[in-house]
Amino acid sequence: MHKKEENNRSTKKRGFEQTSSNDIIQLIKKNDSVLSAEEKDHIWRNISGKTIGKKQRFIVRTLSIAASILILVVGGWGIYRLTVGKADIYKEITANINIDTLHTSCLYIGKQVIELDRQAEVYCNSEKGQLKIVNRDGNSFNISVPDSKENPFLQIAVPQGNKARIILADKTTITVREHTKMVFPIAYNEKTREVYLEGEAFLDVTKNPQKQFNVKTQDIDVSVLGTSFNVSAFPERNIQSVVLVRGRVKVSASSGETVTMLPNQKYTFDKSEQKNTLNNIDPYNDICWKEDLLVLDKEPLSVVLEKVCKHYDTNLFYNAQDMSKIKVSGKLDISVPLDDLLKMLEKIAPNQITIDTLKKTIKMNVNPK
Repeated sequence: MHKKEENNRSTKKRGFEQTSSNDIIQLIKKNDSVLSAEEKDHIWRNISGKTIGKKQRFIVRTLSIAASILILVVGGWGIYRLTVGKADIYKEITANINIDTLHTSCLYIGKQVIELDRQAEVYCNSEKGQLKIVNRDGNSFNISVPDSKENPFLQIAVPQGNKARIILADKTTITVREHTKMVFPIAYNEKTREVYLEGEAFLDVTKNPQKQFNVKTQDIDVSVLGTSFNVSAFPERNIQSVVLVRGRVKVSASSGETVTMLPNQKYTFDKSEQKNTLNNIDPYNDICWKEDLLVLDKEPLSVVLEKVCKHYDTNLFYNAQDMSKIKVSGKLDISVPLDDLLKMLEKIAPNQITIDTLKKTIKMNVNPK
């Protein structure tokens, strides 16, 4: 009996050793096949032995790829997930939304899309797995969020003329500027707090020495424990910036350089030249957009009008070359109706322009003072 079993094993071994390359490939293609250690060792010896000539090298390459596929099948999708970086995941999420086609802010929870008020607030309640949406008029409603393991990321898209506030689970408050997309969690993981930004936002981060807070963008990353700061990182713009109001932050750029900032400093990163600068400033002008204010300091009127058109999602008719000759200073409240804002423009550029609010035309006076 023992002799018969030994003969069977011997026959099986000889048969396996005589297996051709094509047979090996077919064997590997069977995902449900279970190979013994001896069989796996023989496959690799068979593969490594066939290294003479182009045809054999092609076979080796084919078998290596096939064996890799088998390993992936056995290991499952977990291996794939380990090789995909977070930045790639974030970009995949934001790439699905064209913000230029939106007229009001939208919140994305998996495949669910919730339209928001032009200045809505979103409160994250990780314990209940809910979001509370509060509109500008005070009306509110709750939304249940599916299992965070299945849908770990939420996204908000804020188009022109809109603004939104996100209050995260730890009470960190993020004011999201128009034309901005942001990915955020309803609950943090055990080690870090993290959001991904394409656009501009002001963050007031709740202090937690045990959990660092990270803001990731395409070109710069900001790391803090608890502080207030503004990040401007529009993908289409060459200059990215961070303005620090309170606390300390560390900024890492795609160039590999890292800078630690102190309050009342502004960090700028030039993507095309891969260079950064750090200057002392008054941060108010960079963060007053939170209060719906546009602060102007000898700015060409053509630039101001371009900003107004984008904010109100409208067209104004003017000669850009003429308007660039007029420099204006002051504050504009961009929360008011467009007609009221145009009247403000006439006041900060007295005797220099004539505005027809009905036709939306701005003309430079013949002899501007």
